Amino acid sequence: GSPTADINLRKAIAYCLDREAIGYALYGKNGPAMNSIFATNWLDGDYGQTADDYFTQDYDLAREYLAKSNYQGETLRCMVVTPMANAGPLIQAYLSEIGINCELLNYDRATFNSYANDAAYGNYDIVVQNIGSAATDSYLALGFLSGEGYEGGLNRMFIEDEHLDELYNSIKAAS
Repeated sequence: GSPTADINLRKAIAYCLDREAIGYALYGKNGPAMNSIFATNWLDGDYGQTADDYFTQDYDLAREYLAKSNYQGETLRCMVVTPMANAGPLIQAYLSEIGINCELLNYDRATFNSYANDAAYGNYDIVVQNIGSAATDSYLALGFLSGEGYEGGLNRMFIEDEHLDELYNSIKAAS
């Protein structure tokens, strides 16, 4: 039931964010230019992506996708875990720049985890979380794509997808 079920709205959001600025806000000069869902220090592969391969900030393109979406001015709920709190206001400002309303929901780690793992809760449209530094393989860091360990077999996006689970388990078995 979230407005973010609309792929054009999700693309609008992705194109309005400045990942490099968010990385800097979170990690200072050591913040990576977040141009991929894969971290360069993971041990299981070269993903062959460059900064231009993964949603470079483009407000004009973001506004085009927003216009194609079914967004009607709803307030999107952005759930942010405390260690990522510096990213919340930036995300809110970027969304506002293209006309998307956003409410920040800041939670400590325990509350965040209980809400994020509870399929009945679902009181957010966007989630901002960090991945533990122990995640050196993509299958560990991308575990939220799998329904394993979450209520009702739904993954973190509240989707039950057997094919996605099979793909995830194949990667896990190969690692």
